Amino acid sequence: IEGLPESICNIYQKPIYTELLELFIPELMELTFAGTFPLIVGVNEISLFTSFIRLFESMILRGKTREEILQDEENARESLELQKAQNELEGKSTDIKIEAKRLSSADKGEIFSMFVMSVIYSFGVISNEEGRVQFDQALKHIFVTSDTIKKMSFYKDMSKDHSLNKSTKFYDMVYDEGSRRWTTWNIAVRQVMLDIPETTEYHEVFIPTTDSERNKFLLKKLLRHNFPI
Repeated sequence: IEGLPESICNIYQKPIYTELLELFIPELMELTFAGTFPLIVGVNEISLFTSFIRLFESMILRGKTREEILQDEENARESLELQKAQNELEGKSTDIKIEAKRLSSADKGEIFSMFVMSVIYSFGVISNEEGRVQFDQALKHIFVTSDTIKKMSFYKDMSKDHSLNKSTKFYDMVYDEGSRRWTTWNIAVRQVMLDIPETTEYHEVFIPTTDSERNKFLLKKLLRHNFPI
């Protein structure tokens, strides 16, 4: 978190990241290594947290890389200096600066949603099918009914687009950055447009499935930011 570009880790965003990490990660670590459900991947706390933070960073960076965001920040600083120079020539105030954008309730809810997505596909993918059923129930408790989530500073302000409920099946859900709301992988699959020419051979046809869309989403997120799979 400390190394994130300033524009996505400013004085308003950083406290939210820190709050989520301090509230939920210790409980998730304890749950994972308590022997509650079987682990099919050999991990320790450091490797698991690394996997989580890489995905979380990929989510909050959105479609841009660190380098692209840093370049945007440098361009903004250069524009600011030019504006100051122009103001000085015109006898205007040069006391101008780049102001960090305050977070709306929707902004905070989106960070929370990206956090939960990152938990599901880091902590939640190191067990077998039976373990995932148990982990899904544990996530319902942690992110829906527990006292922990009620301690979040913005808990009461979250809209239904960002909050989850007892009927949520976490492995079926995906946070859609475009619409800024939770949806299901099934809906995401149905939205994939297929344009198959009539001359296409049967063996050349690939029909997207929930698993293929989920894997593609995660691979694109991580590879875009040069994180190993």
